[in-house]
Amino acid sequence: MNFKLGEFFCGPGGIAQGAIDSKSIKSLDGKLFSITPGWATDYDLDTCATYAQNIHKKLFKNDKNVIRSDVRKLDIPKLPPCDGFAFGFPCNDFSLVGESKGLNGSYGPLYSYGVEYLKQHNKYFKQVYKEHFVYNLHPERGGFRLMNKTQSLITSVLFYM
Repeated sequence: MNFKLGEFFCGPGGIAQGAIDSKSIKSLDGKLFSITPGWATDYDLDTCATYAQNIHKKLFKNDKNVIRSDVRKLDIPKLPPCDGFAFGFPCNDFSLVGESKGLNGSYGPLYSYGVEYLKQHNKYFKQVYKEHFVYNLHPERGGFRLMNKTQSLITSVLFYM
């Protein structure tokens, strides 16, 4: 079984490259499981071009599976379904180097767009991966609030399957 990966905040493709580099896993009953990068979004042109070249081996202008858009402007219900979803939203507002605004900063609330994708498409999910999740659990960064909001949704997604 091949799982298709969808991503918000894809960056140059680190998570997708990990999926490509991982080997297929064989279950005890002999079934093969793998993950293949499908669609991805990011707002930065150079990042999208790098992702398209490195992951899909295409020029960005020819890659319909790399979507350049601010996540706040995406038409989430119209995005394609996928089996696994990664959303490593910018963690600037949770950083010790920054002002540690947490969910009250410019970037902190961006996790909610990943949550919205899960709400819209959760019937398709086999796997949920949220980058930065463990880091964001730190109570001084507002992480417990983030964990509680995200955890309740992920729990409902997992039980839905």
